[in-house]
Amino acid sequence: MVRLYKVSFKVISPLIVSKRVGFRGFSYEVEKYIIHGSLVRGALLTKMLEKGEDPSVVNRLALSPDYAITPFIATDKKGTLYLNTLLAHSLCFSTKKKIGGLKPVFSHSIENLLTKLYVGRELEEVLASIFKENLAKQINTSKTWLMPGEVKPCLGSPIVKKNDIWYIPSVETDVSIEVALDHSRGSSVPAMLYAYEHVSEGTVYTGFIAVNDNSRLNTLLSEKEFTLSIGRGTSRGFGKVLAVAEEVRIEEFAHSLSELLSQQISENDYVVLEIISPLFTVDPLPLPLKLGQKIPVPSLWLKKLGFSLNCKAELEVVSILGGYTRYQGWSMRNKAPKLPIRGIAPGSLIITRVSSVTGNLTEALPLLAFTGLDQYASQGFNIVLPLQKDFIQVKPWEVKL
Repeated sequence: MVRLYKVSFKVISPLIVSKRVGFRGFSYEVEKYIIHGSLVRGALLTKMLEKGEDPSVVNRLALSPDYAITPFIATDKKGTLYLNTLLAHSLCFSTKKKIGGLKPVFSHSIENLLTKLYVGRELEEVLASIFKENLAKQINTSKTWLMPGEVKPCLGSPIVKKNDIWYIPSVETDVSIEVALDHSRGSSVPAMLYAYEHVSEGTVYTGFIAVNDNSRLNTLLSEKEFTLSIGRGTSRGFGKVLAVAEEVRIEEFAHSLSELLSQQISENDYVVLEIISPLFTVDPLPLPLKLGQKIPVPSLWLKKLGFSLNCKAELEVVSILGGYTRYQGWSMRNKAPKLPIRGIAPGSLIITRVSSVTGNLTEALPLLAFTGLDQYASQGFNIVLPLQKDFIQVKPWEVKL
């Protein structure tokens, strides 16, 4: 059996998750909108050690994981990943200026894309047709904020749903200024300062952690409320978050996501996978998926987590809409940089065709949003959201703002 925890993080001390070094004179530019799953994993295992857990148990959890961690995405105080908090995909666009204090996000429609593909048209022709049709509708409205020069793509941006409208949330940041230290003198260096961004207190992030019923990680998550240290400067009090974990029924959340799929998925049907965290395959280095590769459902990973599914299918990669990303971290275990990972960027769409299927695939696919495709989901990678219907249904030329 598998336990699913809905987890929220509330920042209670300035949070520094560095995005890049050197930015507008700062030492670091921070990642405001997403806390990657690998950072969460490290924080959880460190917390278990602090609570006196046997190091051999924690070591086994690191080397032979039995859990999956989604990214944690910035949201409002009552946000829940997948229900009202998500990432904008490749067909999404937002306004350049705020409307009513918000930047609304709309979509060119995944259903429209798949419908035209079923007719047998080429993908490039389909995309051109969709953009041309929607652009004509936008121009025919009286809304100046919908004109071609007033909207822009927003691939990978976190979005939050409010009153049926999706919008990009705002995350407050501040600047910390520190004095440089001269370790040989044991004092500060005169007139030498440096500054870096940090996410302000009160910011809320949401995500999920799926855990095998027999995992020792349940001992920590079952406490329901605890503090974690994430990012840089934790020894100086930075990066404290209040974690609130609530065990929920994975069947209920999977059922709600199944509404974005057809009731019956057959061979040769199209299924779109939205990338929620960087997606790669190891062959032998971690590199993006290629056209023609096949994704097994369910994988051996789902069986290891404790799922017993009466279906078997393969999804063949037909096309990829989006971009690529590079991720590299630091290993606290080895005290060295981790192997760089090049994967498909979050928010990208992978169009797949069902090459073979037995059983009800609609029941199995939604689980991938919580468990990921393979064991690298324990480090926050390879989490996907299967779609045949767009979760953004409001059309920009119909909405009143």
